[in-house]
Amino acid sequence: HSAETLLPAVACQKIYDGVSAALRRRDAWHTYVLTKPVTLDLTFKNYLPAEVLSYLRSVQRTDSHSIRFVGQDMREVSDFVDFVDTYSPELAP
Repeated sequence: HSAETLLPAVACQKIYDGVSAALRRRDAWHTYVLTKPVTLDLTFKNYLPAEVLSYLRSVQRTDSHSIRFVGQDMREVSDFVDFVDTYSPELAP
């Protein structure tokens, strides 16, 4: 494996320049507001996570590898993503 990298001093300068440029145009930014409820669609490489998660009443299976979760707000969707990311059927107490 290989990667293209920058020297630390060059990387720091690029970060500084980017942040400075962004802050100079901060007046042009507008707050993005999500509409509620928030819908999350997830697709998995294998079918098993979609099958297991579809046992939850709050989850709809949309196809063999995909699910849909509708949360009241982004906080609830984020909690669900944390659960999906950490859950494993092999977990034991």
